[in-house]
Amino acid sequence: FIASQTNLLALNATIKAAEGIGIQISVIQSATKTSTEAINGITSTIGNIKEIVSRIAAAVVEQGAATQEITGNVHQAATALNMNANITDVSKGASETGQAADQMNTAVATLSTEADTLCTELESFLDGMQKV
Repeated sequence: FIASQTNLLALNATIKAAEGIGIQISVIQSATKTSTEAINGITSTIGNIKEIVSRIAAAVVEQGAATQEITGNVHQAATALNMNANITDVSKGASETGQAADQMNTAVATLSTEADTLCTELESFLDGMQKV
């Protein structure tokens, strides 16, 4: 009699433990789904940032070309008016602006590369999460 009671108690404890594990698995699945949705949102945001960075890069390239054209025009005007002393300073400023635009273009390219890397890593992470 005591043995059968002990077996029933052990069986009951096993059933309760299994129920608890089932509940924990359900909670983990829910948390995983929420995490995956959040990561998908982050991936989308990174894609938007990448698009914006590309637009900025194009604008920087355009500005660099415009700055170079302005520098050439300033130099031609200085030659025509024989005002080299004053125009040299303006030309130098325009040249420095062109250099700053080039530096900005480099920074934007780096940012674009970083965004690509982050996107790749997030996609890899998402693939791993979906396999879980």
